[in-house]
Amino acid sequence: GPPPTGRNNGAKKAKHDLLFLDADTELKNRNFLACFMKKVSDNKLDLATCVVLPDSSEFLHKIYFSFKNYGNILINYFVPHASGQCLFIKKRIFNKIGGYDEFLFLAEEHDLIQRAVKAQGKFKFFMDIYIYNSVRRLKKEGTLNLLMKGIYSELHRLLIGKIRRNIFNYEYGKF
Repeated sequence: GPPPTGRNNGAKKAKHDLLFLDADTELKNRNFLACFMKKVSDNKLDLATCVVLPDSSEFLHKIYFSFKNYGNILINYFVPHASGQCLFIKKRIFNKIGGYDEFLFLAEEHDLIQRAVKAQGKFKFFMDIYIYNSVRRLKKEGTLNLLMKGIYSELHRLLIGKIRRNIFNYEYGKF
C-alpha cells in the first residue's frame, strides 16, 4: 500500500513515541539515534527532523540535497515543514491528529507536521545532525527532473492545496 497507510499501521502497533525512517535512509553515524533523541529530549519537542544528505559524492546529488534542505529550512519560516526521511513525533500528538492522511498522494509528511504544530506540538528542524539518503531515484529519474517535481509540488501545496491526485508522473506513493 501507499506510504501513509504503512506508517499509520506501524504507528498503531508502536508502544512508544515514533521515529519514521524511510527504507532508503542510512544512519552512517552509529550514535545518530542517541544524539537525535537527546536533542529531542533536551528541547522538549513533540516533533523533530534533521538535515538529509546524499549517500553519494557526486556534485549534482549534493546540489539537489542542498536545495531540498535549504528549501525545507526556508519554508519553515512560513509553515512547519520537513522531509519524511527522518521524522520524530510523539505518539500522543500523532494519535491526537489522526496520524497520516491516507488520501494524500504526495507530501503527507508536510501535512502531518502542519497539523501537529497546529495541535500545539513543538517542532524543530535540527541543522547540526544528519542522515544519509539513497540517490537511486535521482539516478533513475534525473536530478533536475526530481528537483522540478519537488518545486512544483511545493508550489501546488502552498497555492492550491493538498495533493490528493497524481499531478505529474511520480512513481513513489501511487495508490
